[in-house]
Amino acid sequence: DVVRALIEKAPCQSWIVAGFSLGGNIVLKWLGEQHANLPEQVIGGIAVAPPIDLLACSRHISSPRQRLYDRAFARWMNRHVDRRAPQNPSLTRLAATGPRPRSLWGFDSKFTAPLGGFASVEDYYTQSSSAPHLAHIDVPTLILAAEDDPLIPSRIYAEHQISATIQLVTTAHGGHLGYIGVRGTDPDCRWMDWRLVDWIQTHARIQTHARPQTCHTSVHPTASARCD
Repeated sequence: DVVRALIEKAPCQSWIVAGFSLGGNIVLKWLGEQHANLPEQVIGGIAVAPPIDLLACSRHISSPRQRLYDRAFARWMNRHVDRRAPQNPSLTRLAATGPRPRSLWGFDSKFTAPLGGFASVEDYYTQSSSAPHLAHIDVPTLILAAEDDPLIPSRIYAEHQISATIQLVTTAHGGHLGYIGVRGTDPDCRWMDWRLVDWIQTHARIQTHARPQTCHTSVHPTASARCD
């Protein structure tokens, strides 16, 4: 576990775990699943554009309006398989069965699910989604999403119960990890980056008391473990 390994190296440091896109889903799922055993050094989480319901997101991206993205991602993933197959016999074997997938659903069905030990693509989506775990998160957590995200329907966040410790921020624009702002308010146009910095610094100050009592080092802005 990456987070626990980092904590072992810096036990007196507070941590906020951050993830983007699918990495955000992983962060939320981990925070929810581990809520009873979460290390005290983990004081918060951040998830930007997380596909919390993988089945709903897969159906969304396969719709006629989003099919361009679906095909593009499938082509990119197929090229990834081509590069890695020579070093991975399992990939080589699966790649030789049937035509190349032309959709993310097809790719996950042919490669992701069997390689991950799942019974089917539906089983993979169900078991890997963070949505059922959101109600169990008990550390301050920020979810940042955009209504015009072409990959993730913003309605999915309202369709699932979330913990009171989760702050859901939904913007009208931003796309999928875009969030380019107007120069002036922030040092540059990276609107998302500065909002995350603001949130981290605020919660680093608020959660200072959560640091282990045996630690006496000075408090700096909280470190973050990032999942992409």
